[in-house]
Amino acid sequence: MFIYKGSLEKITAALKVLLIAPLLLVVFNQNVSATLISAADFELAFGTPHGGTQTYGWSFMVNQEIQLVSLGYLDVGLDGLIDEHDIGLWSDSGTLLRSSTVSSGTISPLADGFRYASVEAFSLLPGFVYVVGGYTTSASDLIGFSSNIFFDGFAPEVTFVQGRYRGSSELTFPTNSVDEFAYLGASFQFQQVPEPTSIKIFGLALCLFVLFRQSKMSKVNQATTIVNY
Repeated sequence: MFIYKGSLEKITAALKVLLIAPLLLVVFNQNVSATLISAADFELAFGTPHGGTQTYGWSFMVNQEIQLVSLGYLDVGLDGLIDEHDIGLWSDSGTLLRSSTVSSGTISPLADGFRYASVEAFSLLPGFVYVVGGYTTSASDLIGFSSNIFFDGFAPEVTFVQGRYRGSSELTFPTNSVDEFAYLGASFQFQQVPEPTSIKIFGLALCLFVLFRQSKMSKVNQATTIVNY
């Protein structure tokens, strides 16, 4: 039986691609999705007083699929919260999708002006309106009250729709709305979801690179024949 070294090298290269490519694609996928991104960046040393016990928030849309992984409340001054705050994520019809509680003080991790508490990952999809809101009391922490005309601190993946609020004795879906202002008591963090096209392009490029390298090496070596009797 005659086996040519050139053919054997091509088979070996193909096997390497089949074995290595899936592992590298996993690494690529994890690196893209693992980064935490804040929906709003609102670091400031002052806030706005608010009247009574309220659930303050804002509605939004996303321009690509993202994974919401934590809910947060604004820490004015970045020096810790006076009270703990219940935070919720709702559909535009009022269905509670995720909720969590941000601890008082500096226990909850701080990022971009908000202290966050993790939740089970939830996929936010383009074409839908979502609402995020946080409950606070009259003697509690200040909120961020900003005109959406001048505030540019939202992540590129997130589009502000309306400010939301509602008087309540506990965390409640905020039904009242105002177009001009964002009530930045609550916010959220998310991770990007790699687009299938990007993964396919990465995998194809990887395969072509490995095959090119193996082909170049095989041309340098002279083909030899192995004879098995």
